[in-house]
Amino acid sequence: MRRIISRTDPNKLPPLPLPLYVRSVGYNEAENAWTEFFPAETKKFVQIFWGVRGEGEFRIGDSSYVLHCNEVIYHLPGEDHFHKSQSPVWAYHWFTLDGPLAVAFIQGFGYSREVMPAGRCPVDLFLQLETLMREMSPYSQRKMLSVAVDILALAGSRDDSKNSCGQVVSHFIELVQENYSNPSVNINELSDQLKIHRTTLTRLFKKRMLVSPGEYLLQLRLQRALSLLRETDYPVYEIGEMVGIPHRGYFCRLIRRTVGVSPGVYREQLSMI
Repeated sequence: MRRIISRTDPNKLPPLPLPLYVRSVGYNEAENAWTEFFPAETKKFVQIFWGVRGEGEFRIGDSSYVLHCNEVIYHLPGEDHFHKSQSPVWAYHWFTLDGPLAVAFIQGFGYSREVMPAGRCPVDLFLQLETLMREMSPYSQRKMLSVAVDILALAGSRDDSKNSCGQVVSHFIELVQENYSNPSVNINELSDQLKIHRTTLTRLFKKRMLVSPGEYLLQLRLQRALSLLRETDYPVYEIGEMVGIPHRGYFCRLIRRTVGVSPGVYREQLSMI
């Protein structure tokens, strides 16, 4: 079974000026040993694949990868497209992007060029892309970009909240959200509550969240502090205490480092907007 929905002329950009476009979308279900090959010069677009059943081979440059169920991989323009089924049935959803910023857009997500674990495929979003592609109104072209962003955001989620790493990270975030206003709360105390070594917590947290636990705690406190500076009339020293940074001098230095000015000047600037 194979389904392809594209623009009437997929090689011609729509007249609506957008930074990028969803060019086509579809679904492929291939039998064992099915193979396809398209040379690089024929593929002038980004293509994203999300496995839903079985497994199949992809080649990117000199490297070969196997796409399994619940995994994602993508091609960039100017790459050969070699795909080969390695199971009785290999199925995946896909969509393509083109336009002036398509490459920068996909690279901006920071995803690996290798196969990525991504969790269950959001089939409903791919079907929504298909419906919008059939409509091809100015609204649908804009909306398709929104749906594409949702798909790519989910591709990086890994859906690992049920494994041990995901549980540790989720529990840590819950503890921080509940206790950030307590100045005594730090990574040592939180790792003790989680019954995990600080080094292990840091490794697991940074792998999933891309920042260290300490950076996350500090950023949460500063985020809340800036909100209070914008939205309330509390004195600066009280705000520092409310977000777990009671030392006024240190709190002011952190705010200045974050926004470039002191808390008082930050408030004054906002009042003039």
